[in-house]
Amino acid sequence: INNDVEGMNLVADLNGYSDAQRENLLTAGRTFNYYTYKNEVDDYKQNHYQLHYSYTINRENSLNAALHYTNGFGFYEQFKANQSFENYDLQPINTTNGVIDQTDLVRRRWLDNQFFGTTFSYIFENDAVKLTAGGSFNKYDGGHYGEVIWAEYSPGIEKDYRYYDNKAVKIEENGFVKLNYKVNHQLNLFADLQGRRVNYSANGPDNDRIEGVPVQIDFDHQYLFLNPKMGLSYLPSPTSKWYVSFARSNREPVRSDFIDNASNSTPKNEILDNIELGWETSMQKASLMTNLYVMNYTDQLVLTGALNDVGAPIRTNVDRSYRAGLEVVGRLKLSEKLNWSANLTISKNKIKEFTEVIYDYGTNWDEFNVEEIQYSNVDIAFSPSMISSSELTWIPLKNTEFALISKYVGKQYLDNTGNENRVIMPYLLHNLRVSHNFYPKSIENIRLSAFINNILNEKYENNGYTYGYKAGAYEVRENYLYPQAGINFMLSVDFIF
Repeated sequence: INNDVEGMNLVADLNGYSDAQRENLLTAGRTFNYYTYKNEVDDYKQNHYQLHYSYTINRENSLNAALHYTNGFGFYEQFKANQSFENYDLQPINTTNGVIDQTDLVRRRWLDNQFFGTTFSYIFENDAVKLTAGGSFNKYDGGHYGEVIWAEYSPGIEKDYRYYDNKAVKIEENGFVKLNYKVNHQLNLFADLQGRRVNYSANGPDNDRIEGVPVQIDFDHQYLFLNPKMGLSYLPSPTSKWYVSFARSNREPVRSDFIDNASNSTPKNEILDNIELGWETSMQKASLMTNLYVMNYTDQLVLTGALNDVGAPIRTNVDRSYRAGLEVVGRLKLSEKLNWSANLTISKNKIKEFTEVIYDYGTNWDEFNVEEIQYSNVDIAFSPSMISSSELTWIPLKNTEFALISKYVGKQYLDNTGNENRVIMPYLLHNLRVSHNFYPKSIENIRLSAFINNILNEKYENNGYTYGYKAGAYEVRENYLYPQAGINFMLSVDFIF
């Protein structure tokens, strides 16, 4: 990022870069890409099939139902140098010059999945009451497998040889009821309750290996969640509204939380309680909305620096964490041809108690010690305390519009320690959009748009990660950031029928 030659050489040394990889790192600048294999592609496709049915019984009652099926398949392809035969279930080759047990190869890691199910609902609505009841059933059936499609030394490798193959199945059922009751022209009450059951299982050999033996995936977990929501809105005048609400939601761990954790450590589901209080007002030339929120998490899953037996990062439940803040959204009509809208979010995003895990491999790299560091009230990673945006729109002609769009994102930490040396710096972007609408007789509308993004050519990063370890008194800390494009352009044509 900062063209630190000494730092780049140190990264190359610590990570065993080849001469070609080192040269690439030193000369590529902000567009550095570790992967130089020309067919390093991610090729994934989905086909979606949906059937929707709606039936109006009478003015107050209606039914809705849908069937869906999605077939997804694809792979990402990689060139890997000096791969050990045992990591691909291959036998060494005995030659007159010795044993060959490593090879350069090209592999593909595949995802072949099916997702299908149904949703349905019944709606009753009159002047005072709207009642919705329904549910859904969905099943995900996903295959994960890897193939070796080329190897410099290929001891009995068949075409598209598979070296791991596992399967995951996730079944989800839910039912819900939602009630909206208009007490009078000023007061409105609402509530809903969802019951959700999840069964998530997977089995088979993984791509990770320990001393050449595939890690076996084997988990089967069931969850039953009740997710309530309730609140009210009050209109003291035709131009303003107050509202308050409470909601609870539960979320199960994702696939990597199960397979990356040790077999004797099962991650818990996350629980979120959300309270909101808001006020809205609207006038002929202006509107304003403010919203206070508090989101309390129980057992939120976060990265701690801990690794499993094969070096994969592990997400761990933290007991208590929260996000609390103020959102403000406004709109102002400055003139008949000039409009301005903006929003601002100011928040605190904290973990109350956090334990960082650092591994110490000893001065001579012959030890393995685990060091734990305790933190209190630290920022949640990738959670800026300020986000804002602005859009200034000018309509010089009847069907032509110019818009200046600005966005600010505050400082973000790469981990949950609050360390100022592990951050994504704040950035401010300005984009320009120009659009013109045509109204031909054959269709409703044709819109031509031109976008000039990052018009000031801001050099910024919006994502990254950090990794560290110790070797006695020597500590390694590497921060990886993802630079984004400078000034860039896009044209679009929309046909509206």
